[in-house]
Amino acid sequence: VAKAGKASAQCTSSGNASGGVRQVTCGTPRDATDGGWALLNAQVAECISSFLKKFKSQFLPYLDQLMPQILPLLQPNRAAEERCVAICIFDDIVEHANETGQAVRYFEHFMPALLGAYKDDNCDVRQAVLYGFGVLAQFGGDPVKPAVPDLAAKLIEVITLPESRTGDNEVATDNAVSALGKVIQYQRSAFDPTAAMSTWLSYLPVKGDKEEAQIVHEALVRMVETGDALLVGASQENLPHVVKIFSQVVNEELMTDEVKNRVRALMMSMQTNLQPPQVAAIWGALSPEEQAGLQMFMQAPAASPPPAQ
Repeated sequence: VAKAGKASAQCTSSGNASGGVRQVTCGTPRDATDGGWALLNAQVAECISSFLKKFKSQFLPYLDQLMPQILPLLQPNRAAEERCVAICIFDDIVEHANETGQAVRYFEHFMPALLGAYKDDNCDVRQAVLYGFGVLAQFGGDPVKPAVPDLAAKLIEVITLPESRTGDNEVATDNAVSALGKVIQYQRSAFDPTAAMSTWLSYLPVKGDKEEAQIVHEALVRMVETGDALLVGASQENLPHVVKIFSQVVNEELMTDEVKNRVRALMMSMQTNLQPPQVAAIWGALSPEEQAGLQMFMQAPAASPPPAQ
């Protein structure tokens, strides 16, 4: 979910402990020179987010009454905090209130702003936009398909920028990597995903944003489990790189315990079902440190499932 309300000194994001919902944090002003209006906008956006999560599309008629106040916040001459708030509201509409396809009526108002701000100088705005691309891919359905090639191209552009993983850019880039994975997963029929998959794999693992990392790495594990031919390669030539990614995250909090158990099962399956030369190639692609870390992981007891609530 896109959420407003934290200082915009740097890009941040967090998860919802009770429901596992993603949150993009939109900034509020670092001083009081605006009379507190940006802070008020952020708090209103947070309330709107809560209503959309609870009431879904039933809340949209009420939200429509606020659109004359929300849409002007998208204008390029508005403060970054204001633009971020408006984009976060759109992200929430698509993610939480499109169960009957009603979010499509907002596309014409919000999509131009998102497509124009994917490289915004402000990292909060950029993060909200890139997160929104992923939300559109996952929840937007067929109405998004015409825009998918452009979304994928823009995500690849952002991810491959020379400074994409430096400083405050890292969190926004992590959102772009996650969004590109969602485009591949949910909108694959709408474009040629070959270049997108290559870029996605080459920028894993995700480490800057823990919550986003867990989402991305679960998607990777799911694709391996299903034998996704585009991911693993026609001759499984990408498996060494996939296992290398696993080796870099299985001993960190960049995967949930449940996903780590699935990785353990995949590794055991590879050892059993692959030919010895394939296993040797996978192992040989790892550095000594990665080999040691993976061995430690495989020898450790499996994580217990969380208690039933």
